[in-house]
Amino acid sequence: MGSDPRPRDDRNEHPDRDPQLCRSRRGLRPCRSLAERFANCDIQNAPPERPPTPRGLPDFDRRARFDRLERRGPGMIFAKAAAVLKKDILTSVRYRSGFFLKLVSPALQLATFYYLARAVGPQFRPDGMPYVVFLIVGTGFYTFLVAGIHSFLQTIQDSQQTGTLEVLMTTSTPTTTLLLLSALSSFAGNLLQFVVYVGSGILLFAPAVNISVSAAAAVLVLSLLVAIAFGLFAAGLQVSIHKGSAVLWLLGSCAWLMAGTLFPVAALPRPVRFLSALLPFTHSLAGLRIAIFQADNSAALLRELESLFLFSSVLLPLAIFFFSWTVRRARQCGSLSFY
Repeated sequence: MGSDPRPRDDRNEHPDRDPQLCRSRRGLRPCRSLAERFANCDIQNAPPERPPTPRGLPDFDRRARFDRLERRGPGMIFAKAAAVLKKDILTSVRYRSGFFLKLVSPALQLATFYYLARAVGPQFRPDGMPYVVFLIVGTGFYTFLVAGIHSFLQTIQDSQQTGTLEVLMTTSTPTTTLLLLSALSSFAGNLLQFVVYVGSGILLFAPAVNISVSAAAAVLVLSLLVAIAFGLFAAGLQVSIHKGSAVLWLLGSCAWLMAGTLFPVAALPRPVRFLSALLPFTHSLAGLRIAIFQADNSAALLRELESLFLFSSVLLPLAIFFFSWTVRRARQCGSLSFY
């Protein structure tokens, strides 16, 4: 049989080659494949390689790394804290009626506790101090701690309502630091109100008291750390289940009853006293009262300080981890902006 006069189609034998033919000295030959031609074009059009940076000159990557470290350094944190305080001070000055309410409310509380102590009688002296001062120190310090805890929760709730929580959590500032900075001004305002309230009560009803300032400051600092830990827990619950206010209300109600705010813990039943010893607020109130009225009782004061140090060293790392975990989980689930 004769050969087929039709031209042979060898595209199946060389599927990666261009079907067009190129002319050379030896005749017709297949052109280079498309992949080879594209690779040569990429090599020709590629930008020149960047020479290595000398040791004496700063590298851009190194500079960016240093910038990230500076943004998280103590100097930048102090600058952000100053900016937050300035913003809140300007807001408070604009709404001057808040100052008047913060002055009137403590005055009314002092008058209420004074007449309550008169109704109870001077013979009732819990822990060896006048009952009116017992009430002032207990309610003032308890209100200060609970208000500080609530400031963390309020920050998250406001951000969720305004829709800015997701934006704030994606900034270069760590989430825990951002929440602490947001609650800083609230802590400062509550601290000032607490000092004025307790100081006025002591000057009016117990002016001859011998206060250990260093012991009171130690109790205050350790109690602040515990309050920050509870605030981070409440904020994490608000991010995850949106019910942080309910949990905080339950905690505040239990602490109001069992921490010795209005009456000594010794008046409680024995099982309730055991639960009271597990509350950090109980040791905070007892430690501050000892520092103000029984500064010479160093053994009791040291016992309360040790308990507060144990609570703060355990609760604060757990709270930081819990809040960071809830924020990270909300980002992964896409529920960070839900409310």
